[in-house]
Amino acid sequence: MTLLCKFRFVCDKQWDDLAAIRGHDDVRYCNSCSETVFRCGSFDDLIQHAKLERCVFVQMEAETLDCPQP
Repeated sequence: MTLLCKFRFVCDKQWDDLAAIRGHDDVRYCNSCSETVFRCGSFDDLIQHAKLERCVFVQMEAETLDCPQP
């Protein structure tokens, strides 16, 4: 399945470049832009965070993001 997404901004930072937040494995802090970044491991995560206009980190490999089938 192909999923087409349009991101308002594409950052060149990698997950490991972001500051870890103790107790929150899927949340990091970006010291460059002062934003909290949420790692999305599923399509539902992506939709939830997008609705809240949050910064997200998404693995680009198709098999990593569990997208619903049509």
